[in-house]
Amino acid sequence: MMKRLIAAALLVFSCMGAARAAVTDWTDFKLDSGHISFSGKVMDEDVEIIIDSGAGINGISLSLVMNLEDRLHHSEQATIQGVFGTERKNVYNQVPVELFGVETRIDRLAEFRSFNDLIILGLGFFDQFIVQLDYPNRRMRLIGRDSIDLAEFDNVPIDRQRDSGLPVVRVTLPGDIDAWLTFDTGNSGGIIMDRAMALENGWLDEPGEAGVSMGVNRTATTEQFSLTTLKIGPYELENVRASVPGEGQNLRISDGVASGGIRGARRGRRSEGILGYDVLQHFVVTIDFRNNLLHLGLPDE
Repeated sequence: MMKRLIAAALLVFSCMGAARAAVTDWTDFKLDSGHISFSGKVMDEDVEIIIDSGAGINGISLSLVMNLEDRLHHSEQATIQGVFGTERKNVYNQVPVELFGVETRIDRLAEFRSFNDLIILGLGFFDQFIVQLDYPNRRMRLIGRDSIDLAEFDNVPIDRQRDSGLPVVRVTLPGDIDAWLTFDTGNSGGIIMDRAMALENGWLDEPGEAGVSMGVNRTATTEQFSLTTLKIGPYELENVRASVPGEGQNLRISDGVASGGIRGARRGRRSEGILGYDVLQHFVVTIDFRNNLLHLGLPDE
């Protein structure tokens, strides 16, 4: 699918300088169906670690739980709300995870179904650092907040989603329609939106393609189509892949949010959809979620 980037501004900045020591080296990551992952360890078991800004709680695959057997003990259960459903899950605390060559202990890892040994690091990971994701070159690094004043460079409006506390960004859809979408590095598509919104604006006037989408708890059928344009910050993209739930299916714009556990923000924006990899893949993304700052740039030539 062809996309054209029309750059209204091409600011790409360097975070390195006097505070070089507060910036980690670049770490290569893998992209698997749009998901960012890198290698790590849990109790000497090799695992893949996925970072997912659209997950309100961390995750551990059922396959890994079974491999670790009695070395893990769940401390509680939580009701996990996903995009396409809600389920009760076991939650594990103080799990030793080695990432970036350093071992740390991670709390609130909720079980999810997978045949692979996986750890998902959600919003709590992004709240700790400024995170820089260089999608075109498939690498990432962490930046201490003393290293850079990202407020001088932010170029995309960002806020928190009401109730869940997940990040939402403002985009402009065809017809100059402004919308706040959940910023989700774990979404392998382009845009997911409510079916009613697409119908209201005539984006489903021509039949779309049938598809399947998987949330943290279950899968659902979808209808896929293209948006003629999408503006985000100083950039405009064309022919952006989008999808809506199939007829009769509901969409909840949050994934991995624990009700009765982690409490989200009571104030914030109502999210009207999800923005994912198909949009982000073009950019160097620099995120300070704690302070609601986001910069999109293009990689150095």
